[in-house]
Amino acid sequence: MTPPSDPARTAHQAVGNTPVSRAQWLLKFSQLGFQNLGPDGVTQLRGEVAALLNLLQPPNITQVRQWQRDLKRELKALEQGQEWKPDQAGLQVALRFNTGKLVVVKRITPLHQADQFMLKAAETLANAQDSVRQCAREDCKQLFIGTEKRGRPQNYCSVTCRGTVGKRRYRQHRP
Repeated sequence: MTPPSDPARTAHQAVGNTPVSRAQWLLKFSQLGFQNLGPDGVTQLRGEVAALLNLLQPPNITQVRQWQRDLKRELKALEQGQEWKPDQAGLQVALRFNTGKLVVVKRITPLHQADQFMLKAAETLANAQDSVRQCAREDCKQLFIGTEKRGRPQNYCSVTCRGTVGKRRYRQHRP
């Protein structure tokens, strides 16, 4: 019989320890549908957010939802080529995309920590900047964690996007 799992340990494992695993968790969190979570799922999510922020007590679900809305807004701005504004939420970093790769524009020392989650989100993405990519498909531009295969960087967020671009290219050259 296996011993019962510690909720805090499970939450830390879900978020991960590396910058890339934490950035991947953030991207998944930004797309999470709260309506699909049961009471156990809400408790787990609150624990994961607490693990990301190194909090002793999990935040309430209202705060978690607000942080998700804020994160979605900032990620959407990045996808549209805008900079993650350093004047919002006391952020320490300004982020933007340059040719599909995340770039840390500048580091700013905050006057106060107005929003701990958004600060941690920006820092996490900045720490994983070599792996955070933007889909090369013109009508997608979704953020994803890219990998390299045989020394070549991943340019598309999914097989679907890669296939769509390939089909378009084929049709363009074949009348």
